[in-house]
Amino acid sequence: MGNNVRQKIFTFHNATTTISDGYEFNVSANHVLMNIAVTGNAANFNLKVQGKANDTDEWSDISVANLNTLALSPDIAANGKYQLGLEGLVKVKVELIAIGANAVTVKGTVVN
Repeated sequence: MGNNVRQKIFTFHNATTTISDGYEFNVSANHVLMNIAVTGNAANFNLKVQGKANDTDEWSDISVANLNTLALSPDIAANGKYQLGLEGLVKVKVELIAIGANAVTVKGTVVN
């Protein structure tokens, strides 16, 4: 069990308006859990959370928990807070696979 001490705040997307892979987060020692905050005024967007278990692994969809509804899915289509366990992962990305209008920002807060 972790200590719940903030280790890093990482920006996957910053006011992104077009389809994009976003930035990749490298998971390090003491990175146990990530809360993902999705904000902005984007319409009809879809984000997909993906991870790698090792450097030669293919990207795979990783389910996150919607902290409002507790629903599990690798897809995010609404602003809100989502949670992801980082155990066993070496990289995480949040891919913007669709966006209708305006901009979306996605930031992850990592704790140990």
